[in-house]
Amino acid sequence: MRVTISVILLLHGIVAAYCGMLLMHDVSGTDIGLQLSYLQDSPFTDYYIPGFILFSVLGLGSVAVSVCGLYRIKHYPICMMLIGLGIVIWIVTQMLMTHLIFFLQFVIGAIGVASLLSGIWFYKKEKMTNK
Repeated sequence: MRVTISVILLLHGIVAAYCGMLLMHDVSGTDIGLQLSYLQDSPFTDYYIPGFILFSVLGLGSVAVSVCGLYRIKHYPICMMLIGLGIVIWIVTQMLMTHLIFFLQFVIGAIGVASLLSGIWFYKKEKMTNK
């Protein structure tokens, strides 16, 4: 299960980093099919800041947590919990700010929930084995 969630986080991180780079490069969002009008009820005027967050926190963060999970680096369960919570917060905030709902948001939200719950499970498992 640790390897599975780590590989899923790795794939999520690569896609998030790539999309974040695209949004920072083209702040209008048209390169990936977004419209600036989606941001009208958000604090953003373009996609640069959301792209930066997507690239750095969710993209590079997910890749880093994936590596931590694959190599069982100390505290990896806590890292999985944090990145999972971050993904869920990102998706919920996105849905609230844009007033749009896409199927992919549920898939990404499920990755976040799976990471959060897996991190909790691994944390409890490690606590029990260290007693």
